[in-house]
Amino acid sequence: MMQPIDYAGPQTIQPKRSRGLFGWVVFIALAVLMFMVVNKSNTERPLVPFSSFQGALVSGKLQSVTISGDEIFGEFKTPQRVAGNPAPVQKFKTVVPTGMGASWGFMEWMLDHRQGADIVVENNQNLLLKVLVPLIPWLLIFGLIWFFVFRQTRNRLALEQFRSMRSPVREET
Repeated sequence: MMQPIDYAGPQTIQPKRSRGLFGWVVFIALAVLMFMVVNKSNTERPLVPFSSFQGALVSGKLQSVTISGDEIFGEFKTPQRVAGNPAPVQKFKTVVPTGMGASWGFMEWMLDHRQGADIVVENNQNLLLKVLVPLIPWLLIFGLIWFFVFRQTRNRLALEQFRSMRSPVREET
């Protein structure tokens, strides 16, 4: 009787399990990094309530105001204490209801009550940026999942196919 030949013996290279763990660690680190980068833009300027913004505009405490969509970015002439912020702020951000920044009535009110403040309007209507920028983190996340999960599945299937293709044991008579 002939001994079967083990083609997948101890000298055969086995898939390393540490690569899968490393891939998940890299994936989680990139996801956390993307979350931090996306949220960084929200923390650059403190959020000021609209009522505080309106009071500062009417009383002449503002140096400049920039209206960009539904957000107002402003700068006080001197640092001011406002509701919701423990420290005095110089630059701030205020959110207005959707569509209000594009309303002529709102613009007319701003111009009538500006008290010497410079008012700038930015039209950021670049549809490509509005669609692609929010999709980038999702594409990265799904791409990494596809790369690591399906690569491991593909390697496992290839290994199973290799093991099933081993030659059967032949007996000599």
